[in-house]
Amino acid sequence: MKLTIHEIKIWFNDKTTKTKSLNFLPNKVNVITGLSNTGKTTIWSIIDYCLLSEDFNIATSISKVASWFGLRFSINGREISIVRQSPSDKRISSNIYFAYGDFPLIPENNIKSINELKEELNKEFGFDNSIKSFFVTDSSNKSLKKEYQFDYRDFFIFCALTDTIIGIRNIYLDNIFYSNLGNIEKLTEIFDLAMGIHDLNTIEACNKLYTVEKKLSDLEKDKKLYTKNQSKLIERIKSLLEKCKFYNLLGYDINFVNISESITLIEKVIQDKKDSAINSKKFEQLDTLRSKKRQILLELNEIRNFNQEYEKYKNNINKMADSLQPIDYLYKNLNSQLINSYQSKLFLANLSDSLKDIKQSLAKKKKPPIDVQGEEKKLIQELKNIEIEISSLKQSIDNLPDMAEEYMRIGEISNELNNILSLFNIGCNINKLEETRKILEKNKKDLLEICGKIKNTRFTNINLLNSCIQYYFEKFKNIFDFNDCKVEFNMTTMSLNIFSLSDVSSSIPIITGSQSNFMILHLCFFLGLHRYLLNTKSDFVPQILFIDQPSKPYFEREDDSAKLLDVFFLLNEFFNTLNKDKDETFQLILLEHAESHYWENHKMENFHLVDEFIGDNALIPKNLLKE
Repeated sequence: MKLTIHEIKIWFNDKTTKTKSLNFLPNKVNVITGLSNTGKTTIWSIIDYCLLSEDFNIATSISKVASWFGLRFSINGREISIVRQSPSDKRISSNIYFAYGDFPLIPENNIKSINELKEELNKEFGFDNSIKSFFVTDSSNKSLKKEYQFDYRDFFIFCALTDTIIGIRNIYLDNIFYSNLGNIEKLTEIFDLAMGIHDLNTIEACNKLYTVEKKLSDLEKDKKLYTKNQSKLIERIKSLLEKCKFYNLLGYDINFVNISESITLIEKVIQDKKDSAINSKKFEQLDTLRSKKRQILLELNEIRNFNQEYEKYKNNINKMADSLQPIDYLYKNLNSQLINSYQSKLFLANLSDSLKDIKQSLAKKKKPPIDVQGEEKKLIQELKNIEIEISSLKQSIDNLPDMAEEYMRIGEISNELNNILSLFNIGCNINKLEETRKILEKNKKDLLEICGKIKNTRFTNINLLNSCIQYYFEKFKNIFDFNDCKVEFNMTTMSLNIFSLSDVSSSIPIITGSQSNFMILHLCFFLGLHRYLLNTKSDFVPQILFIDQPSKPYFEREDDSAKLLDVFFLLNEFFNTLNKDKDETFQLILLEHAESHYWENHKMENFHLVDEFIGDNALIPKNLLKE
């Protein structure tokens, strides 16, 4: 992963004091040299703080006078600036300026939350969800460990050879500075990712394997639970069958055959009685039919009354017609003999017209306003049907026993059966579960085959790492303790072991003393690690290395100077090897007490002096610290 730091910048509380900037170059050993207590060691802490550390490792004397700390860098060619406010009251600040591009003139907070910015940086550093969280197997690939979560910050531990560990025997990765990494197990998993022992395929396989293992575990638990409770289950079912017999719900000749058949039998008894319970609604049905019958009888009575009234009406019309017959005769035959007056003639004419209307009305044979006969027949048929239903229901009801007590017994048996089924349901699908188990076992086998490659990959990659470390180890000519030796990285302790090549039968590492030897071993490990990572194109570890004072073990003696020159020549050689591949970039930041003549006099072309903290020049102006 191509990470290049361009500039570190500090803004001060004292507005009259100019900002302090340190500028770095790619593909160089960027050296900041100077005396003790000038702020050199703080530089990596500032870098870490701006990359959103949850801890604050900057000296209090510096944080009190600084208002903001800034880091400008490029990740895979994209320039980013992060400026973070100095903490107050020993609390890290959530006020951060973030931008793609250069520093602001005056920083101010422009982000909503640190978590959102971390997510943004995770994307820039190439971390997606499949990498940020996954499950891993142990070295034998037989069982699963817990879930691990990773982000871009976890891999900076491979980029920092701090003064805390550089002279210590068995600590090669500073999980004191990076306390968030926790125990050695998580550090081992991070190392596997960095080394390419894990890749996207193995990560996906491990995630799936975790799911399959969990399902298999759940199936096994279900199976064991059913087996454990099976004898108890049989006894409970037998007891329930006996209770059914006692309540006369089953014949006494029926005995227990197996769990499945017995449960089916009891369920049938319960269902049959539930069907009988439905019969208890027949009383409601009978009342409904009787009510309907009364309604039909009322309608029939009304139709019959209407028919009678209509017949009376027709008879009355006929009588009226008969009573008017003499008037018609008088009007036709005796008109001349009657009183010849206008009123008499008008009266006779009206009576004659009324008689004509009645005759015409009778001639038309008007039907009643409704189909009386049809409606009456329909209602009579409905009445017959209802009476048949009523008769059938009454007969059925007469045959029903007293159900109240029996219903209580059925409820008791049903509840007990439900309690049994809560256990039995595990076993009733045992065949189906067995089929599922076989499918899962096959999936597990396939996934284990993929995950099994991790062991072989680890062996191969560690050997490649060892050869890279050995390459730099053999460059030291002035360390006689290392003559005729080889180094090997120990995954268990995450440290280097030294073995004698002259005693090939010995499997016991050589124990060496002195801070000088430990420093050289640390340097060989980090240079070898990054040589390996560059060759394998690591996706996770930034191509940058911070080294804090390799001269720490040395004093002003002639042999010390020779050893220190070996260190500087080795660093220069690292870039000579790197520059053969023009497509690669790497950056090294070196903090040193040693003066610049060490590399300048020997024309080490890959060294770049960033700053010298001597005299009044320091990371923080001395007048601010005095105040």
